[in-house]
Amino acid sequence: MNNAGLESGIYEQLRSYSEALNHYLVMLKTEPPSQNFMPPVEVGELIRGLGEKVPFEVSIQFLAGGPRDGGSVPDMVVRRLRSALESGRLASETLGDLERLAAVLGRQQAGAFARLRRMR
Repeated sequence: MNNAGLESGIYEQLRSYSEALNHYLVMLKTEPPSQNFMPPVEVGELIRGLGEKVPFEVSIQFLAGGPRDGGSVPDMVVRRLRSALESGRLASETLGDLERLAAVLGRQQAGAFARLRRMR
């Protein structure tokens, strides 16, 4: 696979995760409050992948190991999100952690798109 194909795949994965997470955040903010943490499958896969030592998907590797200047998800956030996912309970900081993850996803997605444009 050439670099353009790899970058395109990374961008598409990040876009897909971002879209699923943003839809879930909207749902959490607009529906009556609940203590159940049952994210869509794609969001659950993202959270599980971030907690792995070496994530299988390259896009999750970018999120887990990107530059610490806002380009990666802090370990503390990953631990809290995994804990909420494993317990099935929406903790008080979970919404903020999901918003932080969404922001990092947005920055990584923009970076992947910029790299794709430079390849043209």
